[in-house]
Amino acid sequence: MDGILAADSAVCAAEGQEVRQLVWRMTQCVGRLDLVRSRMRRLGLQGWQSPAGDSYRGALAGKLAELDRCVREMEAATSLVSRHAVVLAAASGRDGY
Repeated sequence: MDGILAADSAVCAAEGQEVRQLVWRMTQCVGRLDLVRSRMRRLGLQGWQSPAGDSYRGALAGKLAELDRCVREMEAATSLVSRHAVVLAAASGRDGY
C-alpha cells in the first residue's frame, strides 16, 4: 500500500510542477495583456476632432472594455490554477507552492 501512495505522491509532484509552470505562463500572459491595454489607452488621439475621430475613440473604448474583461477573467483563472498547484503540492507531501 505504501508503494501506491508513494507513486501517487510522485505523480502529484510531477503534475504540480507542470501546473506551477502553467501558472507562470498565465501570469506572463496577464502581463502582456496589461502592456497591450496600456498602449491602447495611449492611442486615443484626442487631437483628432471629427466624426471619424469620435467613432475611432468609441471603437477603441469598446475594445478596451473587452480587453479589461479578458484580463479580469485571466487573472481569475490564474488564481484558480495557482490554488490547484497548492493542492497538488500538499498531496505530494511538499510544503508551500
